Amino acid sequence: MEYKKQLKDLKTKSKEVYNRQREGKRIELNATEIHEDDLKKENEIYEEMLRDFNSSLDENTKKLLSLTKETGFEPWLQVYRKPGIACAFDFHSYKNRFSLFVGRKYVKKVEITEQLAYILGFDKTVLNESTIAKFMPDMSGGVSSFHVYAPGLIEPMVIADVTAPVLRIVTIRGKQDEIIEEQFLSVQYHKLLLKEIAEILIEIRTAGGVLMPFQYRTCTLTLHFKKPAYF
Repeated sequence: MEYKKQLKDLKTKSKEVYNRQREGKRIELNATEIHEDDLKKENEIYEEMLRDFNSSLDENTKKLLSLTKETGFEPWLQVYRKPGIACAFDFHSYKNRFSLFVGRKYVKKVEITEQLAYILGFDKTVLNESTIAKFMPDMSGGVSSFHVYAPGLIEPMVIADVTAPVLRIVTIRGKQDEIIEEQFLSVQYHKLLLKEIAEILIEIRTAGGVLMPFQYRTCTLTLHFKKPAYF
């Protein structure tokens, strides 16, 4: 929108420059009529001003403008005003499925991550046309528990077919923005690797080993150390 306004201003300025040029030439020759061949054309003046203006733009704006060369500005303006005509996700409660609408006039394809595809119930990460998800959505993203690691602090324990320094496996519960407090009555003690502890590193990961993305708030972890009965 701003660029289109700038083009309109350049058009007006180029016309003003052309008129001044024409008037200056008329005064110089003291003539009532001027041959157009003796003047720089208005389109030429506009093209020069446009090149100078485009060269002053930042790289991101230049990339965006390069995408509009084939389609023109009008489709971009339509999508800007009504994004839903290009692409939209909808949830159908009666089917318990998400659907994706793709406006082929504006969008060639939609790419989503594997995690997002799993959450929404789609079996593909690249969607070329309007479609309904094959599976029910899983808003937890398949993450029902997380593992609390203490690398360099405790001896690794066997988990499935690997060993890892896991303090505890915690089941995820509660809703978004809800404060959850988890208490464990059966305390699990692990053998320490160090006799003197300067700092403790804690990692909270999913079952697949990916760090849990805590976006806000804080996570408080309380550890209990017990002196062994025998050395």
